[in-house]
Amino acid sequence: MKIIPLAAESMGSRSMATFIETSKMSIIIDPGAGLGTLRQGYKPHSLENWNLEKHRERIFLYMEKADVVIISHFHFNHYIYNIPDLYQGKILLVKNPNRMIGISQRNQAFEFLNFIRNIPEEIIYIDDRIFKFEDITLTFSKPVKHSGDENSGYVIMVSLKEKKEEFLFITDIEIFTDDVIAWIINKNNADIIYTDGPVTYFHDDPERAHIIDNYIVSFKQIIRRAAITRVIMDHHLLRDINWMEKISSLLKYMKQKGITVQTAAEFRGEENNLLEARRDELYT
Repeated sequence: MKIIPLAAESMGSRSMATFIETSKMSIIIDPGAGLGTLRQGYKPHSLENWNLEKHRERIFLYMEKADVVIISHFHFNHYIYNIPDLYQGKILLVKNPNRMIGISQRNQAFEFLNFIRNIPEEIIYIDDRIFKFEDITLTFSKPVKHSGDENSGYVIMVSLKEKKEEFLFITDIEIFTDDVIAWIINKNNADIIYTDGPVTYFHDDPERAHIIDNYIVSFKQIIRRAAITRVIMDHHLLRDINWMEKISSLLKYMKQKGITVQTAAEFRGEENNLLEARRDELYT
């Protein structure tokens, strides 16, 4: 199994787009990318816009190669919504837009699915389901809350297993509830996990410290009870230049347990390029 992050905050755009190549098929998860509209009082810098176009072109290229496209939820930076031909002939596995979904995401989902309805080979809802393609098993979680607040919407976690290898994709989840923890721990063979984390730069949010502490405590619990040896950590966390300081106790614990922790950029063999987190620098 070959895992290729295509775009992420550590590479300069808001994304968790990931391509997985197996011996039997190719899969792309959450093939979208975007930019934060306003950070540190500034709109996206021209360098961010240029970088986003590079990431989108890369996603388009890998979309052509993919047999299966997975959309875990309907936030705009997690899927391409305006180029229907990219889905031509694909098996499209998406979160069910009819249940456990925020109003905004539901509207986006139906607009998108109506727009492309005759283009993919098949459109299948994935909530709490298992699919087998020869030696490949795709397991999808029940819808789980984005950040513990129903208004923020729901997402689907993904497990991709090929023989003895298992990869977990935990997208857009800031708070690891008991359901999230149990689902991850239950994947006994998973040795690599790509996970989001909480926003750490909202200093005026009285709940932010609690959310960060919950993430740290919950992740330690997962590590104690799961077989994970490698963690890719990105997305919301990497919107803060000081993200490592904010979760330093977790990173130290992972190191003690012999777990390799990398950003998506580092996993690709690249240097981190946190453009959004450095937006004020770009303008000075």
